[in-house]
Amino acid sequence: EVGRCWPVDPKRDSLEIALFNAAVQAGKPVLGICRGEQMINVACGGSLIVDIPTDFDTVVEHQCDDYLQCFHTVTVESGTLLHAITGVYAGEVTSNHHQGVDRIGKDLRASSFAPDGLIEAVEWSDTAGKAFMLGVQWHPERMAPENPLSEKLALKFLEENRRYMATKK
Repeated sequence: EVGRCWPVDPKRDSLEIALFNAAVQAGKPVLGICRGEQMINVACGGSLIVDIPTDFDTVVEHQCDDYLQCFHTVTVESGTLLHAITGVYAGEVTSNHHQGVDRIGKDLRASSFAPDGLIEAVEWSDTAGKAFMLGVQWHPERMAPENPLSEKLALKFLEENRRYMATKK
């Protein structure tokens, strides 16, 4: 299976899972982007689609040669953190990934989907007693700031970090 994906780096995977778990335990805000969304899911016991082009029936282009010109639409679920931040039920996002969430991890919920049903965002299913956590498959940093699925995510993450730091003074 390694031939269908980038070289596996177990040390990096272990480090990222440990960092996520430490952040959650410390009550620190977490924003996972692309691989970050996937690693959040794995850290919570979920699984990944190894290679979307061969393992997932879709006509949606999730990866293109020119990643700056690769977009698709997503829907945003009502009643989610993602919807509360963005205020939208749908939008266009960048796409540059060949893996994706398969079985969703424990204590997570999907909050956004591509037209083919692929999960595009994850968050806590129950936020009680938990810090801010959001994982998105797209790259908001590569999108126009006025896109509601871009800058609003960064601003909310910064706000949550300021709130966390204020509790440490």
